[in-house]
Amino acid sequence: MKKLTEEQAAELFAAAQAWKAQGSRSKWNTRPSTKLWDVVDGIEKKNKKRRRWNGAGVPEVGEDIYVQSAYYLSRGRDDFLGGLCEVAEVRTRTSAGKEVPFVSVVERPGHGYNWEILKEAQEKLAKEYGEYRGRECPDNSKESNTW
Repeated sequence: MKKLTEEQAAELFAAAQAWKAQGSRSKWNTRPSTKLWDVVDGIEKKNKKRRRWNGAGVPEVGEDIYVQSAYYLSRGRDDFLGGLCEVAEVRTRTSAGKEVPFVSVVERPGHGYNWEILKEAQEKLAKEYGEYRGRECPDNSKESNTW
């Protein structure tokens, strides 16, 4: 594989961000295997030092955890490609009658995950996603957003 210069990488990254903003990834139903996204992920990783959850207790804000993909039949605009995500907030909420920690991530604003459930899936999700970063993947087509 040919190595990109910093200038080429920055140009490619800008083009990918513009493409992403237009919703061009919405046609994909699964994790894309495109080299472009590997490059984008590499640049994002290089630009920011990341901290992984250490496997004990509840993750802290700023640590990375794995989050699963989510696809919706009648509201494709909420589709999400799972992977590593940065913890944005940890708060206690009630689930099944008991107080448990819920985790929100930067990559999926407005959505909370029951940490007791998500914690058990971390090992499986790590094998599935590896270093792949989670991100929104909206499907804005009419047929995916009406029922």
